Amino acid sequence: MKRARALNSGRNLDGSPVPAVAAATGRAAASLSAPMIDVIVDTLRQIPAEHREDAEQHHLALAEDAGHKQVAALGARIVAHLDPDGPAPDPGVSVPRKRVTGMRSPTRSTWAASAA
Repeated sequence: MKRARALNSGRNLDGSPVPAVAAATGRAAASLSAPMIDVIVDTLRQIPAEHREDAEQHHLALAEDAGHKQVAALGARIVAHLDPDGPAPDPGVSVPRKRVTGMRSPTRSTWAASAA
């Protein structure tokens, strides 16, 4: 069901259109394996809408001669290129901070570091 919704446009209950995530992949689905379709759809869901059509064409071109693992690698490169910093961190998760303090050794005049 998820795959069908991703490959075909539809309508919400209020009648507003829901575009397909991978319409071109839907048209080529007869010549693609299920894992290949899933890889393409998963990648396109991670890409901003304005880049999906171009990325989908690159995926389909590679899919003619390669397996789904190679197509997945292409998708990972495209996602990394479009978002090199990765997803934004979750604001609810705090990052522990480490602090280093300096203190003098009573026997020497050198600084000794201790973690607090």
